[in-house]
Amino acid sequence: GFSASISLIKKGGKQIFVILFIAVIVLSIQNGIGSGIASLFGIDPRLGLSVGSISLMGGPGTAAAFGATMEGPEYGVEGASAVGLAAATFGLVAGSIIGGPLMRRRLNQLNRTEVSITKEAPVDDLVQDTFKTNASNFIMAAMLIAIALGTGVVLSNIMAMTGITFPTYMGSLIMGAVIRNIVEAMGIYHSNKEVEICGEISLTLFLAMAMMGLKLWVLADLAIPIIVILIAQVLFIILFTYYILYNMLGKNYEAAVQTAGFIGYSMGSMSNAMANMQTITRKYGFAPAAYLAIPIGGMMSDFFNAVVITGFLNFLT
Repeated sequence: GFSASISLIKKGGKQIFVILFIAVIVLSIQNGIGSGIASLFGIDPRLGLSVGSISLMGGPGTAAAFGATMEGPEYGVEGASAVGLAAATFGLVAGSIIGGPLMRRRLNQLNRTEVSITKEAPVDDLVQDTFKTNASNFIMAAMLIAIALGTGVVLSNIMAMTGITFPTYMGSLIMGAVIRNIVEAMGIYHSNKEVEICGEISLTLFLAMAMMGLKLWVLADLAIPIIVILIAQVLFIILFTYYILYNMLGKNYEAAVQTAGFIGYSMGSMSNAMANMQTITRKYGFAPAAYLAIPIGGMMSDFFNAVVITGFLNFLT
């Protein structure tokens, strides 16, 4: 939620909206593939969503969060957490393997030659590896997170009155975005990097606890359907990004770098996206537009992913 900054959206320009729009289309298709193939195998189509955008575009964190929601009394989808985390793990590997080699073919077509980079080009604040901080900044970050969590619980209760089942974190997600833009508008330092670090630490702990409680034996009977769905998802991403997305983004070097990044986070996580782009830019030169459009557009897609998944779940239920 804290990543949905209006000022950053303005800074990135229309390219962010292009990436965001494409991401929403792709994650919807991922859910269609997952639920559709699951139905063909005669299993709960909602379980197929765990091999859709829940685990792929969403990554391990979303897979664990939605898995707990799906296994709850509202939906009663047994094995959603185990299936989602297994698919997310596969996606992390696949997103890293596919991105670089696929775009290497496009770079060869562009006759792009490797360059010698003696010094790293300036990188936007979103993707810097180091920064300076202090205890007061982390206290500010913790307070902002606490406010988002508290007000988010209230908002979630209000949203529940609509009769639509939302994941438990949806209210806090929305309030995180609201608070981020309020403090920016007021000119208050909002400890963005510190919030990000708190998120990474929390996600690591959350995944460890979620994986300790997995019922891995439920995967035995679902192995073949899961494998078939994952193969279909990989083929879709390869064909879509190579023949459609690259051309939509301009058929140039920036387009190749952005496409590699898109493959990373559409199959795994933003870490995959950054790794894919860095692999290319370290050999062929920096791509400033990609380092703005992909992180911001990709992180904003998390919000829409939660909305679309919720829509699919309630429709299929």
